[in-house]
Amino acid sequence: MQPTTRIEFTNHLMFNAVLTENEDLCIRLIEAVLGRDVQSVEYLEDEAVIQPAVDARGARLDVLALIDGEYVDIEMQVGPEPDIARRCRFYHSAIATRYAPKGMGYKVIPRSYVIFICLTDPLGAGLARYELATSCVNDPSVDVNDGATTIILNAQAWRLERNPEVSGLLEYALTGNIGCSLAKDIAGAVDSKNLDRRWVRASMGVMSYEHEFTVLNRELEEKRAAVEAAKAEIEAAQAEVEAAQAEVEAKQAIQELSKQLYAAGRIDEYIAALDDRHLMDALLKEFGLKE
Repeated sequence: MQPTTRIEFTNHLMFNAVLTENEDLCIRLIEAVLGRDVQSVEYLEDEAVIQPAVDARGARLDVLALIDGEYVDIEMQVGPEPDIARRCRFYHSAIATRYAPKGMGYKVIPRSYVIFICLTDPLGAGLARYELATSCVNDPSVDVNDGATTIILNAQAWRLERNPEVSGLLEYALTGNIGCSLAKDIAGAVDSKNLDRRWVRASMGVMSYEHEFTVLNRELEEKRAAVEAAKAEIEAAQAEVEAAQAEVEAKQAIQELSKQLYAAGRIDEYIAALDDRHLMDALLKEFGLKE
Protein backbone atom coordinates (compact mmCIF):
# COMPACT_ATOMS: atom_id res chain seq x y z
CA MET A 1 0.00 0.00 0.00
CA GLN A 2 1.45 3.36 -1.05
CA PRO A 3 1.84 6.01 1.66
CA THR A 4 -0.84 8.69 1.65
CA THR A 5 0.33 12.01 0.28
CA ARG A 6 0.07 14.71 2.91
CA ILE A 7 0.29 18.47 2.50
CA GLU A 8 1.61 20.42 5.48
CA PHE A 9 0.62 23.84 6.80
CA THR A 10 3.79 25.47 5.47
CA ASN A 11 2.79 24.65 1.89
CA HIS A 12 1.34 27.83 0.40
CA LEU A 13 -1.78 26.04 -0.88
CA MET A 14 -2.55 24.53 2.53
CA PHE A 15 -1.63 27.79 4.28
CA ASN A 16 -4.10 29.64 2.07
CA ALA A 17 -6.83 27.03 2.44
CA VAL A 18 -6.61 26.83 6.25
CA LEU A 19 -6.68 30.59 6.79
CA THR A 20 -9.33 31.43 4.18
CA GLU A 21 -11.66 28.55 5.00
CA ASN A 22 -11.42 29.00 8.78
CA GLU A 23 -12.13 32.65 9.58
CA ASP A 24 -11.70 32.11 13.31
CA LEU A 25 -8.16 30.79 12.83
CA CYS A 26 -7.24 33.71 10.59
CA ILE A 27 -8.62 36.18 13.15
CA ARG A 28 -6.77 34.49 16.02
CA LEU A 29 -3.51 34.49 14.07
CA ILE A 30 -3.84 38.19 13.22
CA GLU A 31 -4.82 39.08 16.78
CA ALA A 32 -1.84 37.20 18.18
CA VAL A 33 0.66 38.77 15.79
CA LEU A 34 -0.71 42.33 15.91
CA GLY A 35 -1.70 42.23 19.58
CA ARG A 36 -5.15 43.70 18.99
CA ASP A 37 -8.74 42.55 18.77
CA VAL A 38 -10.23 41.77 15.38
CA GLN A 39 -14.01 41.62 15.07
CA SER A 40 -14.26 40.15 11.58
CA VAL A 41 -12.20 39.51 8.50
CA GLU A 42 -13.07 39.94 4.83
CA TYR A 43 -11.03 37.93 2.36
CA LEU A 44 -10.31 39.96 -0.72
CA GLU A 45 -8.90 37.24 -2.97
CA ASP A 46 -7.47 33.76 -2.53
CA GLU A 47 -3.77 34.01 -3.29
CA ALA A 48 -4.42 37.50 -4.62
CA VAL A 49 -2.45 38.51 -7.67
CA ILE A 50 -1.93 42.26 -7.72
CA GLN A 51 -0.54 43.75 -10.90
CA PRO A 52 -0.56 47.58 -10.82
CA ALA A 53 -0.18 47.88 -14.61
CA VAL A 54 -0.25 45.58 -17.62
CA ASP A 55 3.51 45.67 -18.06
CA ALA A 56 4.36 45.92 -14.35
CA ARG A 57 5.71 43.26 -12.02
CA GLY A 58 2.89 41.44 -10.24
CA ALA A 59 2.66 40.23 -6.64
CA ARG A 60 1.01 36.98 -5.59
CA LEU A 61 -0.12 37.31 -1.99
CA ASP A 62 -0.79 34.17 0.07
CA VAL A 63 -3.67 35.58 2.17
CA LEU A 64 -4.97 39.13 1.79
CA ALA A 65 -7.64 40.23 4.22
CA LEU A 66 -9.44 43.42 5.22
CA ILE A 67 -9.89 44.09 8.94
CA ASP A 68 -11.51 47.26 10.25
CA GLY A 69 -10.67 49.14 7.05
CA GLU A 70 -7.01 48.02 7.12
CA TYR A 71 -5.30 45.51 4.86
CA VAL A 72 -3.38 42.52 6.17
CA ASP A 73 -1.23 40.33 3.95
CA ILE A 74 -0.05 37.09 5.58
CA GLU A 75 2.78 35.17 3.91
CA MET A 76 4.48 31.83 4.53
CA GLN A 77 8.16 31.75 3.54
CA VAL A 78 9.79 28.34 3.65
CA GLY A 79 13.14 28.97 2.00
CA PRO A 80 15.71 31.74 2.43
CA GLU A 81 14.67 35.15 1.09
CA PRO A 82 17.63 37.57 1.13
CA ASP A 83 15.53 40.41 -0.32
CA ILE A 84 12.58 40.06 2.04
CA ALA A 85 12.60 43.73 3.13
CA ARG A 86 12.38 44.95 -0.47
CA ARG A 87 9.74 42.32 -1.18
CA CYS A 88 7.67 43.64 1.73
CA ARG A 89 8.07 47.19 0.45
CA PHE A 90 6.81 46.05 -2.95
CA TYR A 91 3.78 44.33 -1.37
CA HIS A 92 2.85 47.46 0.58
CA SER A 93 3.12 49.54 -2.60
CA ALA A 94 1.08 47.02 -4.59
CA ILE A 95 -1.71 47.02 -1.99
CA ALA A 96 -1.77 50.83 -1.83
CA THR A 97 -1.85 51.10 -5.63
CA ARG A 98 -4.63 48.52 -5.97
CA TYR A 99 -6.93 49.55 -3.14
CA ALA A 100 -6.40 53.27 -2.56
CA PRO A 101 -9.55 55.25 -3.51
CA LYS A 102 -9.07 56.92 -6.88
CA GLY A 103 -9.12 60.69 -7.10
CA MET A 104 -8.56 61.17 -3.38
CA GLY A 105 -5.64 62.58 -1.39
CA TYR A 106 -2.80 60.54 0.04
CA LYS A 107 -4.35 60.62 3.49
CA VAL A 108 -6.94 58.02 2.46
CA ILE A 109 -4.33 55.47 1.38
CA PRO A 110 -5.26 52.50 3.59
CA ARG A 111 -3.02 51.23 6.37
CA SER A 112 -1.42 47.94 5.47
CA TYR A 113 0.33 45.18 7.38
CA VAL A 114 2.57 42.61 5.73
CA ILE A 115 3.23 39.60 7.97
CA PHE A 116 5.82 37.00 7.01
CA ILE A 117 6.12 33.67 8.81
CA CYS A 118 9.63 32.49 7.93
CA LEU A 119 11.19 29.10 8.60
CA THR A 120 14.65 30.66 8.31
CA ASP A 121 16.04 33.87 9.78
CA PRO A 122 15.74 36.33 6.87
CA LEU A 123 17.58 39.23 8.53
CA GLY A 124 20.17 37.21 10.42
CA ALA A 125 19.95 38.95 13.80
CA GLY A 126 18.49 36.00 15.67
CA LEU A 127 15.29 37.81 16.65
CA ALA A 128 11.97 36.00 16.81
CA ARG A 129 10.13 39.08 15.56
CA TYR A 130 11.30 41.89 13.29
CA GLU A 131 8.78 44.73 13.28
CA LEU A 132 9.68 47.26 10.62
CA ALA A 133 8.22 50.73 10.14
CA THR A 134 9.45 53.89 8.45
CA SER A 135 11.26 56.24 10.83
CA CYS A 136 13.27 59.45 10.70
CA VAL A 137 17.00 58.72 10.86
CA ASN A 138 17.78 62.18 12.20
CA ASP A 139 15.16 62.06 14.96
CA PRO A 140 13.46 58.72 15.71
CA SER A 141 10.84 60.53 17.82
CA VAL A 142 9.31 62.04 14.65
CA ASP A 143 5.98 60.38 13.89
CA VAL A 144 6.31 59.43 10.22
CA ASN A 145 3.04 57.45 10.16
CA ASP A 146 3.13 56.30 6.54
CA GLY A 147 0.59 53.58 7.34
CA ALA A 148 2.82 50.62 6.44
CA THR A 149 3.95 48.06 9.02
CA THR A 150 5.94 44.92 8.31
CA ILE A 151 6.25 42.05 10.78
CA ILE A 152 8.69 39.28 9.96
CA LEU A 153 8.50 36.25 12.25
CA ASN A 154 11.52 33.97 12.51
CA ALA A 155 10.50 30.40 13.37
CA GLN A 156 14.11 29.50 14.15
CA ALA A 157 13.87 31.70 17.26
CA TRP A 158 10.37 30.65 18.35
CA ARG A 159 11.50 30.25 21.97
CA LEU A 160 12.29 33.99 22.12
CA GLU A 161 8.80 35.10 21.08
CA ARG A 162 6.93 36.53 24.09
CA ASN A 163 3.40 35.87 22.85
CA PRO A 164 2.75 32.18 23.61
CA GLU A 165 0.32 31.78 20.71
CA VAL A 166 2.79 33.23 18.19
CA SER A 167 5.62 31.21 19.75
CA GLY A 168 3.54 28.04 19.46
CA LEU A 169 2.59 28.89 15.88
CA LEU A 170 6.24 29.32 14.92
CA GLU A 171 7.22 26.10 16.69
CA TYR A 172 4.46 24.23 14.84
CA ALA A 173 5.47 25.69 11.48
CA LEU A 174 9.11 24.76 12.04
CA THR A 175 8.85 21.37 13.78
CA GLY A 176 5.26 20.18 13.60
CA ASN A 177 5.09 20.11 17.41
CA ILE A 178 1.92 21.46 18.99
CA GLY A 179 2.54 23.80 21.89
CA CYS A 180 -0.46 26.14 21.99
CA SER A 181 -4.19 26.17 21.28
CA LEU A 182 -3.78 28.08 18.02
CA ALA A 183 -1.28 25.53 16.70
CA LYS A 184 -3.56 22.70 17.85
CA ASP A 185 -6.56 24.09 15.99
CA ILE A 186 -4.50 24.85 12.87
CA ALA A 187 -3.14 21.30 12.94
CA GLY A 188 -6.71 20.02 13.17
CA ALA A 189 -7.69 22.09 10.15
CA VAL A 190 -4.68 20.75 8.26
CA ASP A 191 -5.67 17.18 9.11
CA SER A 192 -9.24 17.81 7.97
CA LYS A 193 -8.11 19.34 4.69
CA ASN A 194 -5.85 16.37 4.00
CA LEU A 195 -8.91 14.13 4.24
CA ASP A 196 -10.26 15.87 1.15
CA ARG A 197 -8.36 13.68 -1.29
CA ARG A 198 -9.77 15.44 -4.35
CA TRP A 199 -8.33 18.74 -3.07
CA VAL A 200 -5.03 17.03 -2.25
CA ARG A 201 -4.77 15.53 -5.75
CA ALA A 202 -5.63 18.86 -7.35
CA SER A 203 -3.08 20.63 -5.14
CA MET A 204 -0.40 18.09 -6.02
CA GLY A 205 -1.14 18.81 -9.68
CA VAL A 206 -0.76 22.53 -9.07
CA MET A 207 2.52 21.97 -7.20
CA SER A 208 3.79 19.76 -10.02
CA TYR A 209 2.98 22.48 -12.52
CA GLU A 210 4.59 25.12 -10.28
CA HIS A 211 7.72 22.98 -9.95
CA GLU A 212 7.89 22.48 -13.70
CA PHE A 213 7.40 26.21 -14.24
CA THR A 214 10.12 26.99 -11.70
CA VAL A 215 12.54 24.61 -13.41
CA LEU A 216 11.75 26.02 -16.86
CA ASN A 217 12.07 29.57 -15.56
CA ARG A 218 15.42 28.73 -13.94
CA GLU A 219 16.64 27.19 -17.20
CA LEU A 220 15.47 30.28 -19.08
CA GLU A 221 17.32 32.55 -16.66
CA GLU A 222 20.44 30.41 -17.01
CA LYS A 223 20.22 30.65 -20.80
CA ARG A 224 19.72 34.41 -20.58
CA ALA A 225 22.74 34.66 -18.31
CA ALA A 226 24.76 32.54 -20.76
CA VAL A 227 23.71 34.80 -23.64
CA GLU A 228 24.65 37.92 -21.66
CA ALA A 229 27.99 36.34 -20.73
CA ALA A 230 28.61 35.46 -24.37
CA LYS A 231 27.73 39.02 -25.39
CA ALA A 232 30.17 40.36 -22.82
CA GLU A 233 32.90 38.05 -24.12
CA ILE A 234 32.20 39.11 -27.71
CA GLU A 235 32.27 42.78 -26.73
CA ALA A 236 35.55 42.26 -24.83
CA ALA A 237 37.06 40.41 -27.79
CA GLN A 238 35.85 43.13 -30.16
CA ALA A 239 37.44 45.76 -27.92
CA GLU A 240 40.73 43.83 -28.00
CA VAL A 241 40.56 43.59 -31.81
CA GLU A 242 39.86 47.32 -32.11
CA ALA A 243 42.72 48.14 -29.75
CA ALA A 244 45.09 45.90 -31.71
CA GLN A 245 43.92 47.43 -34.99
CA ALA A 246 44.49 50.95 -33.61
CA GLU A 247 47.99 49.94 -32.51
CA VAL A 248 48.78 48.55 -35.97
CA GLU A 249 47.47 51.70 -37.65
CA ALA A 250 49.50 53.90 -35.28
CA LYS A 251 52.68 51.97 -36.08
CA GLN A 252 51.96 52.16 -39.81
CA ALA A 253 51.45 55.93 -39.51
CA ILE A 254 54.77 56.35 -37.68
CA GLN A 255 56.51 54.19 -40.29
CA GLU A 256 55.06 56.31 -43.09
CA LEU A 257 56.09 59.46 -41.22
CA SER A 258 59.68 58.25 -41.02
CA LYS A 259 59.73 57.73 -44.79
CA GLN A 260 58.34 61.19 -45.53
CA LEU A 261 60.65 62.94 -43.05
CA TYR A 262 63.64 61.10 -44.50
CA ALA A 263 62.63 62.17 -48.02
CA ALA A 264 62.28 65.77 -46.79
CA GLY A 265 65.69 65.73 -45.15
CA ARG A 266 64.15 66.05 -41.67
CA ILE A 267 65.14 62.71 -40.20
CA ASP A 268 66.55 64.45 -37.09
CA GLU A 269 63.03 65.58 -36.22
CA TYR A 270 61.81 61.99 -36.47
CA ILE A 271 64.55 60.78 -34.13
CA ALA A 272 63.67 63.54 -31.64
CA ALA A 273 59.97 62.69 -31.90
CA LEU A 274 60.62 59.11 -30.81
CA ASP A 275 61.18 60.46 -27.29
CA ASP A 276 58.65 63.30 -27.49
CA ARG A 277 54.99 62.26 -27.81
CA HIS A 278 53.74 65.82 -28.40
CA LEU A 279 56.28 66.34 -31.22
CA MET A 280 55.30 62.99 -32.75
CA ASP A 281 51.61 63.98 -32.71
CA ALA A 282 52.40 67.34 -34.28
CA LEU A 283 54.44 65.74 -37.08
CA LEU A 284 51.76 63.11 -37.77
CA LYS A 285 49.12 65.85 -38.08
CA GLU A 286 51.43 67.96 -40.25
CA PHE A 287 51.76 65.15 -42.78
CA GLY A 288 48.07 64.23 -42.60
CA LEU A 289 48.70 60.90 -40.90
CA LYS A 290 46.59 61.69 -37.82
CA GLU A 291 43.42 63.69 -37.32
